[in-house]
Amino acid sequence: MSKGRSLLPDEVLASKALLGDKDTRNAAANEVWDRREVDTMLDMYLGGADPGRIAVTLKRNRKAVIRKLQEYIYNERDRAANYQPRQRESRKGKHLTKNEIQLIQECRKKNVSWKQISLILQRDADEISGQSQEEVARTRSFREIAPTLDLIWANRYIYFVYKHPLISDKAYDTLVQEECEFAGSKGFEAIKSHSGWPSHIRSLALYLIERVKYELAPDAVLFAIGDRKQPGEYGMWFGPTREWTDVLDTPGHDKTSRILELKGDKTRPVAKWSEKKQRWKIYEDS
Repeated sequence: MSKGRSLLPDEVLASKALLGDKDTRNAAANEVWDRREVDTMLDMYLGGADPGRIAVTLKRNRKAVIRKLQEYIYNERDRAANYQPRQRESRKGKHLTKNEIQLIQECRKKNVSWKQISLILQRDADEISGQSQEEVARTRSFREIAPTLDLIWANRYIYFVYKHPLISDKAYDTLVQEECEFAGSKGFEAIKSHSGWPSHIRSLALYLIERVKYELAPDAVLFAIGDRKQPGEYGMWFGPTREWTDVLDTPGHDKTSRILELKGDKTRPVAKWSEKKQRWKIYEDS
């Protein structure tokens, strides 16, 4: 076995993780790297190649490759945070490798932004950050005020009318796919062929916009009117508004109509419509 300096603890761990238990000591590990070599190294490693194969391609020793990879995986000297690609291969849409997962996990521990990590991985940010999954989960939470098909329709309205979508294309496509799988594609096809925008869809779209607008103010309270579909689910058709008198002055459709209080991510009915008296009956605990 060739003699050389002992590996530092993190080098030992990285060596074992990347190469198994093989000794990778080599005195010529600190040669200068150019940007082309770094880009080639990242392309190969993130694609699943091991350091030994990368070393052969770049005509370097394995120790040098491991040390250079560590700089980006663990953001040493802010290598990952400041990285700018020169000539890289896109990995958009490809299967996420174990090496990519390792880099994501370690860089996030060092607070490297999702945008910067996506630049290193040569992917779209929503492929790795979970943002689209969060958007889908958040949109699903609105089912208490509207069915998924109406939520899809409202997001189409926001996209085409306001030109500022609230969710990413990937999150929207996921919602559409789920709706078509569980309820069939007939409803979605009807949306695409429908001319004009129904009033309840415009109202729902306004609510979604206001919900996002006031998310940074968790104590803000909005009011709306919706018809009870089933326990905990309402088809909202009026509002949202910050004015309590606006909803009180608006008659309900029938006995299923409810005034809804919208606060943060919570929705609760605070009054129901009395068909007999033709006015709103406010719940005692409201």
